[in-house]
Amino acid sequence: MKFQKAHHRQEPRRVVRLAVAATAASLLAAGCGGGEPAAQPSATASASQPAPATSSATPAGPGEETATSRPTTGGTHAAIADGRWPAYVTAAGSRTLTMDLVEFLTGDRAIQEWQKHYPNSPDETPPNDYFILNDNPKLRTIPLASHVSVKVVNGGSTPTLEVGVAGLGAYLSDTLFWITVHHGRVVQLRQQFLP
Repeated sequence: MKFQKAHHRQEPRRVVRLAVAATAASLLAAGCGGGEPAAQPSATASASQPAPATSSATPAGPGEETATSRPTTGGTHAAIADGRWPAYVTAAGSRTLTMDLVEFLTGDRAIQEWQKHYPNSPDETPPNDYFILNDNPKLRTIPLASHVSVKVVNGGSTPTLEVGVAGLGAYLSDTLFWITVHHGRVVQLRQQFLP
């Protein structure tokens, strides 16, 4: 009986280790693979969405800026580093896309920022357990890859309707997207479902 109890206590650790290993493998495949990155699941405001990193000692999550991963402008630097970023699209042309980078926060970070921005609110947590932080008005213009997949939510919580870059006009400025940048070019946009 003691062996079974010990085995059951260690089982969640094994699951966590497997989840961390799977996440690391998918990030490695997306960052190092040739061509377009591997498809990534759309982020949602559900409990399964990992909370962004909260310590400067840990790597920044998508949409979080640190001294070493801060998106840059000007010079020979790219407008934003390769990765998956939450943003509002403010303009889309045939060769470039302009975006307003935000932070899509969940978990403890969302609660902390909500309380900081709305200290007099009767609610201690943000509605629907997420908080979109957009304290920086800077816009970034990024070149588009030759083929860009743009999917939006169509009657559900998962982005399934392909609209292409030409269809972005209906979603400018007020629709949150996860924008995937690979080799300095936008390769994919997925609308974030917001309840």
